[in-house]
Amino acid sequence: MMIESNLAALGILAFLCLVLAPATVRIFAEYERGVILRFGRLHRIATPGLTFIVPMIDVVYARLDMRILSSQVIAEKSLTADTTPVDVNAVIFWQVVDPRRAAIDIADFTTSLERAAQTALREIIGRSSLNTLLTNRAEINTELKNALLSKAQTWGLEISAIEVRDIAIPEALQNAMSQQAQAEREREARIILGSAERDIAASFDIAAQTYLTNPLALELRRMNMLYEGLKTDNTTMIVVPSSIADALGTLAAKTAPVNLDKASPS
Repeated sequence: MMIESNLAALGILAFLCLVLAPATVRIFAEYERGVILRFGRLHRIATPGLTFIVPMIDVVYARLDMRILSSQVIAEKSLTADTTPVDVNAVIFWQVVDPRRAAIDIADFTTSLERAAQTALREIIGRSSLNTLLTNRAEINTELKNALLSKAQTWGLEISAIEVRDIAIPEALQNAMSQQAQAEREREARIILGSAERDIAASFDIAAQTYLTNPLALELRRMNMLYEGLKTDNTTMIVVPSSIADALGTLAAKTAPVNLDKASPS
């Protein structure tokens, strides 16, 4: 009789263990932290692994992901300092570093961080010109991160990085900026062309002075021009003025080698 009562007690105990086991055991992953309340007050922060709680007394209030997360922040139709409407898209990389603050001190830290970032981004846009936004994204990222650091630390968060992904401007303004850039490139091209023309003119002036004082150099230049013309296209008929032909003949006579051998008398 005693044995039967003991077996019944063991059976009841085993049944209770099976029923209560799911309510007393919690498993947290390596990247998770558990916020456990006892009678409504913060009891402890559960670490990764197996954790036991007291049913109906302890409550797992939150499971917090400790990995680096990302949130998208969009500031639409924001006016810059020069009254230009822009749409700015940024990404925030952040993570929970203090589970107690993130779970107890603020109701929804993800939404709060995104709204605070959107407000700070709009303020930065309002203080900056369009050219600053387009050319100094690194400074915008740093300024936005500094604006969020104090709030994030209060909420138990840490900002890893902030990156402005895209800055959209009205299509009409894009066309105007494209035309302005094209006009600037054309102006620079004309300046370069004018500078080249000036250098060429100076070179021609020096060459003219040389030819003026040295007729032989001028004749050699003419011969070179004639040679180049014949070399490039042999099928082209070139008409040489008589003055150039006479000059070439005279030059050839002046530059021909002198024959020192004389004929013997008959």
